[in-house]
Amino acid sequence: MAIAAELKSRREHLEAIVDGKNLDRLVRDNLQDVWKASTPPEILIRSGFVRRIPELTDSEIKGIRIVDKPRPVLPRRPPLSVLAQKPKGVGLRLAVTLPFLVQSNRLLLGADAKFGWPIESAHPSPSGLIDVLVVNANQVSGKEELAVDRPANRKRQIGNAITALAESDVNLVSLPEALGQGYRKYKDIRLLVEDGGHKRVGATPYRVPDATEPVVRIPADFYLNGWVHALTNREIAMWMMLRDLHERAGGLPGTELDITAHDRLRDYDLTRAAWESFKRLSDYGLIIFKADPNRRDNGTVVGGSRRPDSERHRFYLNDDGLKEPGVDTVYKQICEEHDNLPLRGPS
Repeated sequence: MAIAAELKSRREHLEAIVDGKNLDRLVRDNLQDVWKASTPPEILIRSGFVRRIPELTDSEIKGIRIVDKPRPVLPRRPPLSVLAQKPKGVGLRLAVTLPFLVQSNRLLLGADAKFGWPIESAHPSPSGLIDVLVVNANQVSGKEELAVDRPANRKRQIGNAITALAESDVNLVSLPEALGQGYRKYKDIRLLVEDGGHKRVGATPYRVPDATEPVVRIPADFYLNGWVHALTNREIAMWMMLRDLHERAGGLPGTELDITAHDRLRDYDLTRAAWESFKRLSDYGLIIFKADPNRRDNGTVVGGSRRPDSERHRFYLNDDGLKEPGVDTVYKQICEEHDNLPLRGPS
């Protein structure tokens, strides 16, 4: 029943951002308008956003069992791990969208890495964060939708996301010390280097990564075709971990990827629930996986946990899948998983 409820809730969310004002199409069109300024084929996000850099030292993990249950509390969590575990809000989507915006249009990155847009602007769109983020502002109680100011609700959620990015365990933006009242405190956002700042004392203003830095490469289609708001936080986190593994393995097309639970926790601090989202990523066509022949459906392993590395799940990126519309692809798959969830008509 829990699975059915989750599927139903996700279907309703996807329908809400397509029906009516069609936020999916509106936001994709706005992202396209921003992207056209320089048409970067891929967006570069520093690997420190995804993975602990440097790796944990022996002294940092001394006496800690790095296993899924109970999940260990490890220092220096990557920002991706922190944001992926927030069940609500758009913090993670905002975090991965900001690099897209400033790398597509360098005019949005001002002196001292000041971000050039407010949450909402009176100028023609796109000119505010509300124009380029999908926020489902509906509030539903039972079968009745509550009377809410949807634009105000969307602005509130984006404001909460900015605040989340400014928290010390994420450290992706800085806000003025004198916060002021209401939305005034978000009018002077400064972007920070997106590795969480664990290696430094103080904040470092954001700059576009150069060729000497380890990065995760995000194809522009991830944004332009709406995958950034079609996927869940866990799915985004798993997908970005695989992309980082791909870069670490040399970045060649068709590279086979795998990771142990120990390394997943030590390097990326991603939960098993996030890892298991590979099944959905495969269904959506974003990755291909070759199953471990010794792993049962319930996650246990024939012969126990010790087995040759060659028998782990193997993954391959499939970026051709990003060329499909994200929301439609995910929606059809979610509905097909449950017989009682009829497909909505074509959008």
